[in-house]
Amino acid sequence: MQLHRVFPALQFYDAEGRKLGTATVKGTSSGSTGESISATTFETAGKGDLTGYKSVKIKLNSAAPVQ
Repeated sequence: MQLHRVFPALQFYDAEGRKLGTATVKGTSSGSTGESISATTFETAGKGDLTGYKSVKIKLNSAAPVQ
Protein backbone atom coordinates (compact mmCIF):
# COMPACT_ATOMS: atom_id res chain seq x y z
CA MET A 1 0.00 0.00 0.00
CA GLN A 2 1.37 3.42 -1.02
CA LEU A 3 1.40 6.43 1.34
CA HIS A 4 0.46 9.81 -0.23
CA ARG A 5 0.67 13.44 0.84
CA VAL A 6 -2.72 15.01 0.17
CA PHE A 7 -3.77 18.65 -0.06
CA PRO A 8 -7.57 18.94 -0.16
CA ALA A 9 -9.71 21.97 0.63
CA LEU A 10 -12.92 21.87 2.68
CA GLN A 11 -15.76 24.30 1.90
CA PHE A 12 -18.42 24.80 4.59
CA TYR A 13 -22.02 25.81 3.76
CA ASP A 14 -25.10 26.82 5.73
CA ALA A 15 -28.59 25.30 5.32
CA GLU A 16 -29.36 27.65 2.39
CA GLY A 17 -26.16 26.71 0.53
CA ARG A 18 -24.25 29.92 1.32
CA LYS A 19 -20.52 29.42 1.75
CA LEU A 20 -19.45 30.14 5.34
CA GLY A 21 -15.72 29.53 5.02
CA THR A 22 -12.93 27.21 3.98
CA ALA A 23 -10.16 25.11 5.43
CA THR A 24 -7.14 23.74 3.63
CA VAL A 25 -5.88 20.36 4.77
CA LYS A 26 -2.36 18.96 4.88
CA GLY A 27 -2.12 15.27 5.60
CA THR A 28 -1.37 11.75 4.51
CA SER A 29 -3.49 9.00 3.03
CA SER A 30 -2.99 5.36 2.13
CA GLY A 31 -4.05 3.37 -0.92
CA SER A 32 -2.72 2.39 -4.32
CA THR A 33 -3.49 3.22 -7.93
CA GLY A 34 -6.99 2.09 -8.82
CA GLU A 35 -8.12 1.81 -5.18
CA SER A 36 -9.88 4.24 -2.91
CA ILE A 37 -7.55 6.32 -0.80
CA SER A 38 -8.34 6.75 2.91
CA ALA A 39 -7.16 9.70 4.97
CA THR A 40 -4.95 8.54 7.82
CA THR A 41 -3.83 11.81 9.39
CA PHE A 42 -4.50 15.48 8.76
CA GLU A 43 -4.55 18.90 10.34
CA THR A 44 -6.40 22.07 9.41
CA ALA A 45 -7.69 25.43 10.59
CA GLY A 46 -10.81 27.06 9.18
CA LYS A 47 -11.18 30.58 7.82
CA GLY A 48 -14.53 32.24 8.45
CA ASP A 49 -17.31 31.67 10.97
CA LEU A 50 -18.09 27.98 10.53
CA THR A 51 -20.62 27.90 13.38
CA GLY A 52 -23.79 26.11 12.34
CA TYR A 53 -22.51 24.65 9.09
CA LYS A 54 -24.86 22.11 7.51
CA SER A 55 -22.72 20.65 4.72
CA VAL A 56 -19.10 20.31 3.66
CA LYS A 57 -17.65 19.84 0.19
CA ILE A 58 -14.14 18.52 -0.29
CA LYS A 59 -11.91 19.22 -3.28
CA LEU A 60 -8.66 17.31 -3.70
CA ASN A 61 -6.15 19.92 -4.92
CA SER A 62 -3.26 17.45 -5.24
CA ALA A 63 -1.88 14.13 -4.05
CA ALA A 64 1.69 12.91 -4.36
CA PRO A 65 3.35 9.62 -3.34
CA VAL A 66 5.63 9.84 -0.31
CA GLN A 67 9.12 8.72 -1.29
